[in-house]
Amino acid sequence: MTTTNTTYQYKPTTWHQAKDEVRRILIDRVRKTRGKPITYGDLCACLQAIQFAPDDAAFHAMLGEVSETEAAAGRGMLSALVVLKDGPSAGSPGGGFYTCAEGIGYQIPDKLKFWSDQLKAVIAFWLSNPNAS
Repeated sequence: MTTTNTTYQYKPTTWHQAKDEVRRILIDRVRKTRGKPITYGDLCACLQAIQFAPDDAAFHAMLGEVSETEAAAGRGMLSALVVLKDGPSAGSPGGGFYTCAEGIGYQIPDKLKFWSDQLKAVIAFWLSNPNAS
């Protein structure tokens, strides 16, 4: 995945503020719950800079941008914490998580193992680096 310059009709400053907010919420989540996942809907409900619906394409693009940046920095795909609430894949990330990962350059022969490895990497980094932000 390559980050584009689109902000889905939002002002760039608002988009970046919301993206920073998503990142902070997820990092705080790792630290406070030791990595307990959050649903797409619950994450949307926490956001203040932009109000998204859980299935909003712009919201998923933002999660992809956050994960791309975090993975490039060696901290794992932070969006591994975000999971579906309902359906046959409840408790797992949506398909866009894997599409994003492949766009970043990951090979994914086993989706469950890949997600588990990313989740472990995210948790390990943020719990072992309490002063990182």
